[in-house]
Amino acid sequence: MKKRIGFIILILCLLTFSYQTKEAYAKAELEVDAEIGINNKIKQEKGVPLKVTITNNGDDFSGDFVIDAEVSYSIGSALVYPLDIAAGETKTFNIFLEGYSDNLMYSNTNTRQDYFHFYEGGIEQGKKIKYKGDHYLTPSVLEYDAKFIYAITNNEDRLAGIKKISQFATMPVQTYFINQTEGMVLPEDANELEMIDVIAFDEVSISDLTEEQQQALYSWVQQGGTVVFGANDLGDRATGIFAKQLPLIFNGETEVIAKGSLEKLTGNGVFTEDISVRQASLKQGSAIVSSVDNKILAASTSIGQGKLIQTAFSLGDEPLASMAGYSKLLTNILSLHTNNTNYVYKPSYGFGENWAYSNELFPSFKFSTGWVIALIIIYIIIIGPILYIVLKRRDKREKMWLYIPVISVLVSIAFFGFGAKDRILKPQIQQMALFEVQNDGTLIGTYTNALLTNKSGDFIFQTDNNTSAIASNGYNPLSNSRELHNSSYIKKTAEGSELTLNDVDYWSVQSIVGKTTITDGGKLDIQLEVKQGKLTGTVKNSLPVNLKDVTVLTGTKKIVLGDLDIGDTLNVSEEVTNQTLPAAIQSYGGNYYNPTINQDLFQSKLEAIQATAIDSTITSKQPIITAWSDSSLVPVEFKGNADMSTLSYFVQPFTPKIFLDGEVKFTKDDFNAEVEPVDSNNYSHLDYDNPNNVYISEGEHKLLYRIASNMKLNEFTWNELVTTYDSNVMTLEILNQKTSQYEAIGDSPHAITSNISDYILEDEGIIFKATKVGIDNGESVKLPTFILKGVAK
Repeated sequence: MKKRIGFIILILCLLTFSYQTKEAYAKAELEVDAEIGINNKIKQEKGVPLKVTITNNGDDFSGDFVIDAEVSYSIGSALVYPLDIAAGETKTFNIFLEGYSDNLMYSNTNTRQDYFHFYEGGIEQGKKIKYKGDHYLTPSVLEYDAKFIYAITNNEDRLAGIKKISQFATMPVQTYFINQTEGMVLPEDANELEMIDVIAFDEVSISDLTEEQQQALYSWVQQGGTVVFGANDLGDRATGIFAKQLPLIFNGETEVIAKGSLEKLTGNGVFTEDISVRQASLKQGSAIVSSVDNKILAASTSIGQGKLIQTAFSLGDEPLASMAGYSKLLTNILSLHTNNTNYVYKPSYGFGENWAYSNELFPSFKFSTGWVIALIIIYIIIIGPILYIVLKRRDKREKMWLYIPVISVLVSIAFFGFGAKDRILKPQIQQMALFEVQNDGTLIGTYTNALLTNKSGDFIFQTDNNTSAIASNGYNPLSNSRELHNSSYIKKTAEGSELTLNDVDYWSVQSIVGKTTITDGGKLDIQLEVKQGKLTGTVKNSLPVNLKDVTVLTGTKKIVLGDLDIGDTLNVSEEVTNQTLPAAIQSYGGNYYNPTINQDLFQSKLEAIQATAIDSTITSKQPIITAWSDSSLVPVEFKGNADMSTLSYFVQPFTPKIFLDGEVKFTKDDFNAEVEPVDSNNYSHLDYDNPNNVYISEGEHKLLYRIASNMKLNEFTWNELVTTYDSNVMTLEILNQKTSQYEAIGDSPHAITSNISDYILEDEGIIFKATKVGIDNGESVKLPTFILKGVAK
């Protein structure tokens, strides 16, 4: 009987074990299929879309889906999404990643880590389970300057010219077509368009998009995208939310552009016949992008950091659409035909990570000399006469050896507690934020928060839907073998998102970085003009904070105007040495990383954030006004009590009015200098430590001196152009705009006294070609200089 009972128990145990094994196996039957970027292509330094499809081939699952979303080598936080998926069910997540890097895929043991994770019961207390399918991503990564173009049309064959742009562009170009008849699949979140540089609409109706899709498209343009519309007969339906910002006014007439003019404009593009375009005039505030024979081909309107381009011809109509030169014309209109010297490398995806080091330096404890001397005297009195008298009265002088060190320890603790009381009671937060002020009052910001903890544990930051927050993992993340989600993770909330920093040590510093967009944030109303060597006018503060040190930055000069409270106006009257106000030039002479005292520490922060401000606005080719405030505008909140200090820095480009009369003399300093190699295999760039110098490798290099954006050089009669350069380091040629040929400049100085207008491009300036003499030794050389004399018409 006992043998039978034992046999039955054994059978039941085996069945139970078999059932539990199958059950455990079934619970692990999640399968992942992931797609990143566009056709598995992503762009370095850009956010990317991620599509993840999860199929459950086992039992019901309830928990969290986790993505170790590293943004760069030093930035990243996991993304956490709640997941309830029934047996046999499939779910798809469309996710926006702020960036993609595979640095943390390899730990210090060189073992590839999973990009995706599943926690049954949740990430905080749940159990991690295994899964099948894609464990990591292997996209093709394109360089910073690669361009992605979306073309939206009813007929892809109409836009053969856009397909061939890559043949003439000087950077990689990827073109993708969306057929409107199959539905315009555009996102409702502007972030999902971040990889895209240009979206062209060919006689399709934007009004067919939802309101959310149109708003996402508009926000994408505000953040730096370019939208293109051709001439069409669809009216406002074609342009939808952009209808009131089109740069051209058509009068119902057409005009003919000669094929020879088009060939000259495009640099020998092939055009088989003349073309007809709509006759147009320019709206106020817009700019001509391309014109020939005084006829407008395309114009643009600035919208935030991006622009809207409108052409005077249909993007897909014959005969132009099938001409070989059409692709070159589009390449010129989209500014893809030259090496992108205007590209500004913004470290770490435009976040505030490049200031993190400066921001993580907290002020030292402050003790005045008087307090220190007073405390020392009190300490000496206590352990000297007072302690002696007390012990003598109690006849315990033999215990002096014990009381003196005890009192010393107690006084030291009191000393320390008095100095560090703020850091013991509460965590400390330092914030640095840079806001680029747009013409429409939108504030586009980047920021970093440094948290100095007063205890160990988890710390949480909350943001709204227009603000991101990501942990900064320091400058050597590979030394940490922990998976990213064990350090920090982000969860979506109804108001925005919540960033949790895990297991932060006691009295340590942890930074977070992010971006934010504040609509209707305000701006500076700048009414400035340059006349007879003086900068005059007014600056009104319509921002929601009081401003300190309002300053004009032009060239290498700083013109400090003063402080400006909310709603107040500054009257400006300052001496200037130039005829114009050129764009601000970067200078890296600051002491960013070695501040010695608290005042130096604050100054180093100002210099670091100012350097980024100049970089971020350099493409505007305008002077800028900067100011700072100790008030915070970033909608990021610490969950708990903390003491916070803030440096908010504002930058706004502006176009001053320039009044010139009679004889004028321009020098190099009245122009914005740009340099690019003729052959993309060579390199050249300005020397930012010395704005009068340039780095050029062997080979030919184009030097463009561009006049201030609100001036036209054809408004002058020119008498003399004198050029000076160092013939020991370069040979120099000047472009004759009339013949499109370069002409050698011989001895230095070299004077041109006739037909000077032939060498001056009215909406740009003067173009030289420099060729390096001798071997490239890695040192910068002096830029050519010139004096241009004439008379204002």
